[in-house]
Amino acid sequence: MIAKIKFTLITVTVALIVIALLPIAVLADSEPPEDPTIAWELPTDSSYRSSLSTTPSQGSIVSAFMTDNNGQRKNKYNENEIYFLEVSINQPGFLWVAEYYPTGSTGPSRHWILQNYRLPNAGTHRIQFSPEPYQPEGKYVWALWFNPIRSQLSTTVRWEYGKEAVVVQQPTLYANTPSIDKGQSTNLIWSAPGAIQANIANFGSISPAAGGSVPVTPDTTTNYTLVVTYGDGTTKTASAMVNVKPPDMSWLIYLLLTLLAIAAVAVVLVIKNKRQVNPIGSRYETGTAGPYQPANTTKLSPTVAGRTQAYMPPTTMPVKPAKLVFSDNSQIQLGSLPFNLGRRELQNYLSPDKADYISRQHAVIGLDRGEYYIEEMGSRNGTNLNGIDIRTSGRCPLRNGDIIDIADALIITFIDK
Repeated sequence: MIAKIKFTLITVTVALIVIALLPIAVLADSEPPEDPTIAWELPTDSSYRSSLSTTPSQGSIVSAFMTDNNGQRKNKYNENEIYFLEVSINQPGFLWVAEYYPTGSTGPSRHWILQNYRLPNAGTHRIQFSPEPYQPEGKYVWALWFNPIRSQLSTTVRWEYGKEAVVVQQPTLYANTPSIDKGQSTNLIWSAPGAIQANIANFGSISPAAGGSVPVTPDTTTNYTLVVTYGDGTTKTASAMVNVKPPDMSWLIYLLLTLLAIAAVAVVLVIKNKRQVNPIGSRYETGTAGPYQPANTTKLSPTVAGRTQAYMPPTTMPVKPAKLVFSDNSQIQLGSLPFNLGRRELQNYLSPDKADYISRQHAVIGLDRGEYYIEEMGSRNGTNLNGIDIRTSGRCPLRNGDIIDIADALIITFIDK
């Protein structure tokens, strides 16, 4: 009893499998009509309808044509090319496509390339194909049926196939601005006619593969490499370099040079200000508005008659008559002070060969609070008071009988009594 039940179950299962496969077998055995322009008698029994997920309604194809990889309409293809059937429909449904070989070719004259191909929505569908190596050259016809119920032919597409291999061109890649500053962008422009896939190293996939442009903003100098693939599997490459210039630091150099120039001018002005002399020959200290006033400090004066004296700030007292006596007993009365000891004032007391030893403003004699003083004015050949060089001594008090040596060219005795 159990054995009979098992046998019955196996028999039923096999029967169900056969029934399920029957529509496929029926459809696979059917052939396209001999003439692509006549009606195709599709099987009308329940097996065809059972192969469809829904009962079809009579739809229509709006348009159908062949295109190349770039979407351009084209009716002639070669053995290493791929091509597409672009078909537009007005409702979802099922597509049947039969291919008819060129007239006079040997072998089969027709075969199905699509059977019961589901198009899930209305609109345009792009279906990829590529010629088989065994296909003969010549003109082909594709017959298309959409939602066929009573053998109504929808449309036909005609195209030509040749064995001549397409010459794959070398792709190109370049940057419209090959040298940029950091932070700027440039466009990479490529051209690869016939390519079906393309990507750029350091960027990624690009589309369309046949040509276009993409913006890039590299942080450093970068070499971009284009890799394209053609329909026959051939790959080719092209490269482009984008140079990223370092930041322009020339402004910093100009700034440093400007600051150095300002500093140099400031130093020159300070030195010049220290040597500034008023029209009547008196020196002014830097930063003061009037004649130099001796500091209330004690300093050593030059040796007078072999002794060193401490300089004491003089007190105001009646002006004493003073004069300068030269070696030939000629004299200059110091009636107007300060008195400049320069080349012009002393030229009548000099021998002509020593006139150039004395500067225009060599030294000056003045009166401060009743006391006479002499001050070296930064001359070239110096001034000695009682044998001591006073070029760096500032104001030095004068006493009766002091000996003044002007540049080793003129000896003067100061007389104050």
